[in-house]
Amino acid sequence: MNDSDDHHHDPATRGEARVWCLLMARTEAGFSVAAITDCSHTHAVNAAAAHATAPPRCATCDDGSEVWVCLTCAHAGCSRHVGGHAAAHHDATGHPLALSLADLSVWCYDCLGGAYVDVFNTPALHAVFSTYYRRAFGEEPELPVVHLMER
Repeated sequence: MNDSDDHHHDPATRGEARVWCLLMARTEAGFSVAAITDCSHTHAVNAAAAHATAPPRCATCDDGSEVWVCLTCAHAGCSRHVGGHAAAHHDATGHPLALSLADLSVWCYDCLGGAYVDVFNTPALHAVFSTYYRRAFGEEPELPVVHLMER
C-alpha cells in the first residue's frame, strides 16, 4: 500500500464523526479489551435472524468449539482460531455483526477492522443479546434500562 492509499483507512478522511479506538488496558490479572460503545452497524441486526435457532456448530466444518452467529441472517460459523468460517461469511456477505455462542460477546467486523461491541451500552443489541442469553441461561439478563426523553 502506498501513502496515497492510507487515507482510505483514516476515519477522519472518510468523514466519520468519531474516531474509533480499541484499547488494551493493563490490569493486575493481565490485559482486558475495552469494547466500542457506538457501533454504526447495528442497523444490520435482523430480529427474525435473532429468533432463528442457530445450530451450535459451524455450518461449513461442523466444529462446535467456537461458534459465532451472524446477527443479520443467523448463519453459524467457527472463529478465526478454528477455521475462520464466520469471518469468511462476513467477507462473502458483508454482514457486519456476529455473536459468540461461547461467551455471548458481539463482534463487528467493520468497526476498526474488527472490534468487540459493548452489548450493555448498545441498546440496539439488547433484544438479540437477551434472546441468546435466555437460551443459554434460562433467565433474563440484567441490562441497563434506557429512558427516552419526550420532546
